Amino acid sequence: MLNHSVLAGWWDTLIVLSKMQQLINGSTSDYTKLILKLVIVLITMFNLICFSGCSKSEPISDTIENIDFETLKNEVNSGEAFILELAMSNCHYCKEFESECLNIPSRNEIRYLRLYLDNIDISELESLLNSNIDSVPVVSWIQDGKNQDNFPVSYQYSRKRLFQEWIDDNIAYFEVQ
Repeated sequence: MLNHSVLAGWWDTLIVLSKMQQLINGSTSDYTKLILKLVIVLITMFNLICFSGCSKSEPISDTIENIDFETLKNEVNSGEAFILELAMSNCHYCKEFESECLNIPSRNEIRYLRLYLDNIDISELESLLNSNIDSVPVVSWIQDGKNQDNFPVSYQYSRKRLFQEWIDDNIAYFEVQ
C-alpha cells in the first residue's frame, strides 16, 4: 500500500519530468536532447528504486504486542525468542525510551512484546524471568524460557543506535531465523 510520502515523491518526480520534457521539446541541439533524456531515465530509475523497491519495514512501535501476564507465561514457556519491554503506563522514562528507540525498523526474525506492570505481581514476574526488576523500562531478550540479555536502557548516548545493534547482535548470537 502506498503511503502519502511515496505518492508525494512520485508526484514531484512527474512534475520534474514534465518540465524536462518541455526543455527537450524546446531544445534544438541533439546533444542537449540526449543529455536531458539520460537525466529523465536516471531520475525514473532512482524513483523506482527508492519509492517502491526500498520499502522500509514497519517501526517496532507499530509491531509491538501489548500482552498480559498469562500470555507472557505462555510465551516464556514456548522457548521461542522475543524481546520483552516491561513498562508502566504513566512512566516518563518508558515513554521517552519508546519514542526514541521504538521507531527503528522491526526485524521479522524477532517478536516485540510489552507488558505493563501497573497491575502485576512483581515477585511472580521476577520468579518467571529469574531476574530482579528494580526500575522501568526494562528491555530483555527472552529465549529458551530464560532472560538471556538486558538492554542498558539507562544509557543515554546513542541509545537508538545501540538498541539497533543490540537487537542485531542478539539475533546473530542466538542464531534466530
